Amino acid sequence: MKILEISTSYHPESFIWTHLEALQEVEGHEVLLMHPQKKTQEIREDALNSLTKGNLPLVVLGLGKLFKKVPDIYVDYFNLATIKRFKPDLIHCHFGWSAVTYYPLLEKLNIPFTVSLRGTDLFIRPLFDRTYKAQLTRVLQKASGIHVVSESVKTELEENYIYNCPVNLIYTPANCNTWKVNEDHNTISEGSIIVAIGRLHWIKDFGELIQQFALVRKTIPDLKLRIIGNGPEKEKLLFLIKKLGLGDSVELLGKQPQQVVAKVMHQASLFVLTSWSEGLPNVLIEAVLAGKLAVVPDHLQLQKVFSEDEVLFYDKFSDSALSTMLQTAIAMDPEKMRVMTGRAKAKALKVFDSKNHAANFFEFFRSSIGYR
Repeated sequence: MKILEISTSYHPESFIWTHLEALQEVEGHEVLLMHPQKKTQEIREDALNSLTKGNLPLVVLGLGKLFKKVPDIYVDYFNLATIKRFKPDLIHCHFGWSAVTYYPLLEKLNIPFTVSLRGTDLFIRPLFDRTYKAQLTRVLQKASGIHVVSESVKTELEENYIYNCPVNLIYTPANCNTWKVNEDHNTISEGSIIVAIGRLHWIKDFGELIQQFALVRKTIPDLKLRIIGNGPEKEKLLFLIKKLGLGDSVELLGKQPQQVVAKVMHQASLFVLTSWSEGLPNVLIEAVLAGKLAVVPDHLQLQKVFSEDEVLFYDKFSDSALSTMLQTAIAMDPEKMRVMTGRAKAKALKVFDSKNHAANFFEFFRSSIGYR
């Protein structure tokens, strides 16, 4: 089976990377990644020095040798002839908007194709692109299979889109080696750190987190909050930090490499998610694998992954629920916290196992090839 994957958002530290690492462990298949990219240095600095052939070069990484000393690297233009040369049995688009963008090529190729749908595809892009929903619906009606990353994405798809093919829920695999538990940071005490990770965007609602943190800090003055990520709301959040007189108790650390994220995560005692909407928040999985007690909104349908005995859920639409839950977490008995985080980690290792991900994805590919 020869699979051609298309992604316009690829980085060695992204979920696409862990997906590829999982697939490469399965023998008997050939998987190639096509990455139309202007800034090719974002792909893999140790593999690519510079590519100057055209404004939009196509980089295809041969997965079988991707993680050896000399990976297969092909450079060409992203066009019909290039794809035909690889003769794939199936084409997989890693985002709905990637499928929309390249649908004219997919239509001409007459090769079965599948689509991965994520939170950004269904919850964000339709808000600022009025034509996107109709375009995506047209693509999905021609697809041979749809992959969704979470229950919330599946629900949104079922309630608001029309499609003619099977839908498969396959969770993103976790990079378990990066997020090993640091037992020294599994309890909260004075001077402890709360961590949140994500783009500084209204949908992440870090402003609310900062305000609720300020309330909790009145009783725990040494408590600190670190937020990792960049985005359009940075100036607003800096203003809020200053207005509330939080000083250096809140740090906006900007975008950081995975090694730094892991270090900050291990230094923290508590992970908090405040998003209005998510597909499957990979940062939650990483926090759980790092042994952190997680506080998350209850409207994201994450209860189908983690139970109330594994993470703490709060009502996003209640004014004081977050600060109350933060105080609950801070006051939690250390043994109870150890049991909760242990259960959550065990669940994550099982649900987000890379071997299961690869097996499920290849079965998804096989059934999709035979669907049309």
